[in-house]
Amino acid sequence: MPTQSGRLHELLSAVVDAATSDEMVAGVLRWIVDDDGVQTALQIRGGLPVATHGAPLGNPGIADREDVIVVPLGGDDGEVVVIPAEDANNADQGGVDQGRADPPSAVDAQVRTATAVLALGLRVLRAEQEAQAHATRASEAAQRSSALATSMARRSSFIEAVLDIQRSITSGASIHAVLDAIVSVVVRLLGRDLQVGLRLVDAADANTATMVAWHGIDDEVVKASKNSPREFGLSGRALQTGQLQVAENGGAGAALGDLVEAGVATAMSVPIVAADKVLGVITVSATQAGRRFSDVERETLSALATQAAIALADAQADRRLREAMVDGLTGLPNRTLLMDRLAQAIARSRRDDSVCSLVFIDLDRFKIVNDSLGHAAGDQLLVEIARRLRGRLRETDTCARLGGDEFAVLLVNTGVVAAAKVARTLIAGICEPIAVGGRMVTVGGSAGVAETSGSLTASDLVRNADLAMYEAKRDPQRSVHLYEPGLHAAALEHLELSADLEVALAGGALDVAYQPLVDLETGRVLGAEALVRWHHPTRGMVSPADFIPIAEDTGLIVALGRFVLQRSLRDLAAWRAGPGGQDLYISVNVAPGQLFDPRFVGDVASALKAAGLPATSLLIEVTENSLMSQIGPSRAQLAALRDLGVRVAIDDFGTGYSSLTYLRDFEFDVLKVDRAFLLREPEPDWSLFRTILDLCKSMAMVSVVEGIEHDWQRAQLRELGCELGQGYLLGRPMPAAELLGLALVVSV
Repeated sequence: MPTQSGRLHELLSAVVDAATSDEMVAGVLRWIVDDDGVQTALQIRGGLPVATHGAPLGNPGIADREDVIVVPLGGDDGEVVVIPAEDANNADQGGVDQGRADPPSAVDAQVRTATAVLALGLRVLRAEQEAQAHATRASEAAQRSSALATSMARRSSFIEAVLDIQRSITSGASIHAVLDAIVSVVVRLLGRDLQVGLRLVDAADANTATMVAWHGIDDEVVKASKNSPREFGLSGRALQTGQLQVAENGGAGAALGDLVEAGVATAMSVPIVAADKVLGVITVSATQAGRRFSDVERETLSALATQAAIALADAQADRRLREAMVDGLTGLPNRTLLMDRLAQAIARSRRDDSVCSLVFIDLDRFKIVNDSLGHAAGDQLLVEIARRLRGRLRETDTCARLGGDEFAVLLVNTGVVAAAKVARTLIAGICEPIAVGGRMVTVGGSAGVAETSGSLTASDLVRNADLAMYEAKRDPQRSVHLYEPGLHAAALEHLELSADLEVALAGGALDVAYQPLVDLETGRVLGAEALVRWHHPTRGMVSPADFIPIAEDTGLIVALGRFVLQRSLRDLAAWRAGPGGQDLYISVNVAPGQLFDPRFVGDVASALKAAGLPATSLLIEVTENSLMSQIGPSRAQLAALRDLGVRVAIDDFGTGYSSLTYLRDFEFDVLKVDRAFLLREPEPDWSLFRTILDLCKSMAMVSVVEGIEHDWQRAQLRELGCELGQGYLLGRPMPAAELLGLALVVSV
């Protein structure tokens, strides 16, 4: 296709040929001016040379001659210069005769007519040129627009994909769900025909990387590479170097090892790096020949690896936060999180003029389970208790484990009275039997309730509920206690008494008194119950009801029980060595913490041996509640005592389970009826006594009724067939020397 200048030359030549004859015109030049203002002469006819750039239009050799025809083309198209024939030679030689006459008018007219046609043709050419330039510009603009649209679409897809990943992270999705989403985004942006694998460095073994998310990889390959060496294939190189690795031109299969089939043609691996630590790698591979990953694709994969690093760092931070705020065993909020929520609840209650309450729960007999069945069983029990507590609360409430066997429940928009009802429901759930370590065990619980008021802080509320809980623990008949202002002073006294008790036990300041066990038929003293006594140097006589619970709370009960056992057996040995005391026996109360102590049976055997007494001279008293809390261990401990020859009594019968099945299974030697049966108003239920006493006879158990304070009570019980009695009428607790004297007296 001719160029624009070529078409112009052809047009000029055609016009001049039509307007002039060879005889008349020696040559024709066209002077034009370019965009820079430089003039150029184009040769159209004759032997005239083409002028060089910069040649002036007013060349004295041509343009200054009067016979030269100069016709402007119009606009910026320049001029047409016609040189007469007779002067062509002179023009060619650069010189012209200035005296020539005007050119013939015919030539002039023809040239001017032809020039007008030429000007029109030039305008047409100019229009074509502009149209072509416009089309070129439009095509280039369209190409740029298409490239821009493609780039914007790709960028929009990437941004939307990153936003999807960020939403997954911030919404609390699991880390595996986020990593699966990242692999899906890789496939969506780079191509569904690709094979994608995401491996993480094993936290437990830094030399191993585990495949956690993938696409397009055969299941067998995934299974084989689930836990592969860190340096495995191309991804291993990325893990080692911390940089993008690319394998192309058929070399990917060898570089990737066995991760994908040997037919892989191209692959790239990008490390997942957070805080300068390589956490994993994303590998993308293709099987089609000639497939290459562009710079944009490489940048995209690197950006998605960054998103994976953010997700992993977020998951690690979330795990650390969870470890700081959540109890690792039960999954409940821990003390730190509870205190934070308490502070928020208190602030909200002040702002809204509302109220919230805190329930403080401490398990009863948990230490027995832990010591007798092991810590694994104890953990299992705590997990089940936590599940039960959660299941009995609203979603707005917070149940936390404070540590050990202590729990706390924050009840929002709940006053202390309503909170006490919730607490009783929670305690009832705790008391239901629990399968632990292949055994059914029963624990109890005590709860204290306190509510927000005045300027109380979160710590104040916890302290108040804790104090109320200890009050509940001191009262076996009441598992829930509400906080009262005086409890703080009582707690201080409790703390002081606990310290004093430890000193008294270590310093031998405790004593043992004995209350007679009397044959109701003959009035003879057959034995005595050992009762610990504490005469405080400043407080005076401290009631066992005050310091026994303290001993159980602090763990001193084992040492205290061992002291009473050893002391009472020594005193019994002295009685039996004297006249009339050969057949006496001693009855010793055993608390749950002592009964389930692994050393208890050994302590009994050692104490009997040290006192030189037969095992039949010892009667161990246990309560129903302590036995029922740990049926399996209870049965095992009592069986071991019977193997020694020690007798066992069920104490306070009628205040607990009163189960005939348990009476039969445990094979008790003695049944002691609680004194509460004699205190009923207006008078005792004697028919109930008859039933219990008949039961004792049928099961070959010796019957003992506690709390006899009047002659008419003794007479009625004797008539009903009760064998032994105990109470102030028959003898108050007394020192060892006094009991021996009483034993020598026989009265009716």
